[in-house]
Amino acid sequence: MRKRPLLAIVLLIACALSACGTPAVEPDPDPGSDKPEVYGTLYNYVGTVSTLNPFESSETAGTTIIEACTIGLYEYFPNKTGDGFVFEGQLAIGDPVAKNDEGTLWEIKIHDNAKWENGDPITVDDVIYSLKQVMDPLLLTRRASQVASEYITIKGAVDYCQQGNSNSVPWETVGLKKIDDYTLQVETESFATVNDVKTQFSTKYTHLVHEPTWEACFSADRTSNTYGTITGGWMSCGPFILTDWTEGSQFVFERNPDYIRADDISLEKMVFYVITDSNTALEMFLAGNIDTVSLGAAAIEQYEDDPRLHPSRPGSVTSICVNIGNTKNNNALGNKNFRKALFYATDREAIAKLVKGVPATWIVASAIISSVDTGVFFRDLPEAQAYLPPNNGYDPDLARQYFQTALDELGIDKAEVTMIYSESSSTTKAVSEFLHKTWPEVLGPQFEFKIEGVASSLASSLRKSWTAENPNTYELAWGGWSVSLTDVANGFKVYTGWFNNKNEPHYNDWYDDLWEKANQSERGKTDNDYRLDLCFEMEEYLIDEALTIPIYETPGRRLINDRIKLPLDDYKPAFGWGWMYAKVVD
Repeated sequence: MRKRPLLAIVLLIACALSACGTPAVEPDPDPGSDKPEVYGTLYNYVGTVSTLNPFESSETAGTTIIEACTIGLYEYFPNKTGDGFVFEGQLAIGDPVAKNDEGTLWEIKIHDNAKWENGDPITVDDVIYSLKQVMDPLLLTRRASQVASEYITIKGAVDYCQQGNSNSVPWETVGLKKIDDYTLQVETESFATVNDVKTQFSTKYTHLVHEPTWEACFSADRTSNTYGTITGGWMSCGPFILTDWTEGSQFVFERNPDYIRADDISLEKMVFYVITDSNTALEMFLAGNIDTVSLGAAAIEQYEDDPRLHPSRPGSVTSICVNIGNTKNNNALGNKNFRKALFYATDREAIAKLVKGVPATWIVASAIISSVDTGVFFRDLPEAQAYLPPNNGYDPDLARQYFQTALDELGIDKAEVTMIYSESSSTTKAVSEFLHKTWPEVLGPQFEFKIEGVASSLASSLRKSWTAENPNTYELAWGGWSVSLTDVANGFKVYTGWFNNKNEPHYNDWYDDLWEKANQSERGKTDNDYRLDLCFEMEEYLIDEALTIPIYETPGRRLINDRIKLPLDDYKPAFGWGWMYAKVVD
C-alpha cells in the first residue's frame, strides 16, 4: 500500500472537479455459474478516518474501509435474487458446529486457500493471534470487552483482558484453541446458539490483522500499536486490496483476485475520497466525479423528486450525551430531575424542521428490527410506542417544574451548563444555537447555557476521556450510536457498566442484569417475546432517567448515479448499500 502526504489533496480535488490439518472443502453452490465480468471503478466518499485498526476504529468511515480489505469468519452477503441478504461464512466454511449438548463447545472450519496480499497463507493461527491481540491486557483496545463478552462470552476471556499488567491469567485459559490449521475451537461460559457464535465473529473488530506487520508496529513497551494508521503498517486480505492511502484525501482499492469469494466481486477498482463537507460532496456528484452522495438538510427539498434518490431508515438517533459524573453545579447533571428538565425543555419538532429530520424521544433507532425472523421494525411495535412521552417530549411547564425541583434538591439558586459541538458540523452547530436560545427561554434566568464549537476529534476525545479521577472532561455533547440493526437487545450494551467505550458514566446493576438476561441467558436467546419485553423495559428506563437525551433522527437520503447497479433492490439494515458488490453498467 502506498501512502502519500496531505498536500496531495489539493491536486486530487482539483483533478476530480475537472473530470497443516486436513482442511474442509466447501462445494461450489452453483458449479455451472459463470464467473462475473470484472469491470469498472466505483467512486464514493467517506468522512474522516483516524485508524484502520479494527480493534480501535469507531468511525463509520473506518468500518467501511476495514470491511472492504479485511476478512472475518462470518459476513452478510447479497442473495442470488437481489432482494435480501444471507448470513454465511467468509473465512469460515459453513455454520459453527456444537460439540456438546450444553451449547458451550463449538468448532469452526475455515478455508485452506485464503491469503494475505503478500501471499502469506491464512490459517487458524491468524484467527487466534488476532483475537488475542484485540483482548491484549496491556493494549486495552477499544473493543476488548466486546470481543470477550458480547453475543457470546468466551471462556476466561473477560478475566484475561481485564488483568492489566498482573500477568496472573495466562492466555491458555481462554476458550480459543487450535484443533488443526483449519479448525478453530471456541468454548463459551454459558449456552450459546449457532447464530450467537456466528454473530460474535461477524463484527469488524474480530477481523484479522497480519502478525508480522502488527508485531512491527508495537511500541517498545507493547502498550500501543500503530497498525492501520497513516504512519504504521497495514496488510489487506479481503475483497479488495488497499493500494493507496493519501491522508485526508483518498483511499484506492483494487479487486483482490485471491479473495476467497472473489466471484462475488464485479468491480475492478474502488476510489473513496475523503470529504467532510456535504456541499463539496454534492458538487462532486453533480460534476460526475463521485457516484453517490448523501444529501444534507439544505439540499433535500431540491432533490426530493429526483429519480436517483434512494431513501433509507435512520440507523442511529442523534442525542445529547450527559456526563452525569460531572461535579459542576453540585453535580447537577447527576440529578435526574435536572436532566428531565432538559429533556422536556427541548422542542424536537422545531429542531426536526431545522435539520429536515424526524423528532425522536426514543433510544432504539428506526432501522433496527425486532427479529430477524419477522423483519418487523422495533419502533413499529405497539409496546415500543406505549411509553414514549406525548408531544415529542416537549412540555415547557413540566420542564420548569423539574428544573425548580432539581435546584431545591441540589441546594443551588442557578445552574450554568456548557455544551460542546463539532465546529465542522453545520447541523449540530445549528441545533446547538437553537438550544442556546430556547432552553433559557423555557427554564428562565436561573439557567445559563453556553455552547462551544471544538474540533471534531477533540469533541470525540472529551466525550470518551472522563474517569473517576477526572470526571469533568465535558458536560453535554452530541453523540449517536451505530449498533446492530438486527439484534435490538445487544445495542443496549452501550449503557451497561462493563461497556468500555461509553459516553456517559452510567453504572446500574439492575440494568446490567436486564441486559444479561436478554443477551446471555438461554431463555433470552431462544424466546424472542421474553427478549423483547426486556428491551421495552431497558428503553423505558433510559428514557425516564434521561441518561442521554434523544433529539432527532435523520432518514437517509442518497442520490446514486444511474451507472451503478446495486446488489440489492435498495438499502437493507445490517447489509447496507453493498457498494463492494455493486456493478458498473455504463
